[in-house]
Amino acid sequence: QGKLKHGAPKISGIVRLRDGEMKSPQATVEKIQADLDCSWTRDLSIKADLSARILKVGELLPDSWTGRSVRLRADATFRPHHDSLILHTGTFDGDGITGAFQGTLTDLRKNTIYLCEVQLDRLSLAAFQLSRDVELSGTVTSRNIQIRGTLKGGIPESSGLLHLEDGKGRLSQVTLEKIRGDFDFK
Repeated sequence: QGKLKHGAPKISGIVRLRDGEMKSPQATVEKIQADLDCSWTRDLSIKADLSARILKVGELLPDSWTGRSVRLRADATFRPHHDSLILHTGTFDGDGITGAFQGTLTDLRKNTIYLCEVQLDRLSLAAFQLSRDVELSGTVTSRNIQIRGTLKGGIPESSGLLHLEDGKGRLSQVTLEKIRGDFDFK
């Protein structure tokens, strides 16, 4: 909609994906459902709602995440003239982990750099079974995790304060119970 003699027209629409699938050597994701509500004048405004089921995980997630469902909602702005994407607000929910995020991606054409703030409302340690000899349980929360890195790889820089409640761990013959505390990491 709009008139060209009054500047750029506004373009808007909704894109829906049903029963999508993504396969790569690192991961397999199926049952992808997505709704993208977009409008574009000078910048592209995106409201996204995405859900999917993880069939195969790569190096980022433990094997215990295979078969889990995840949901992501986000409100973002793509600014092509600034070569950036701003994530105004976002939420995630995935079988034992819930939270919110906001951040930016810059230098999109060359070496994309991301910076985000994450709030963990709930992270169940039971979702991260590392091996048969190690069992973890408890709930981790945080209000101030900072993550910075590049999409070209490498381990991102991260810092924050984690709060553990009702922690329990079993390592071979050793069992720890009633663990609670705050953990500052960088």
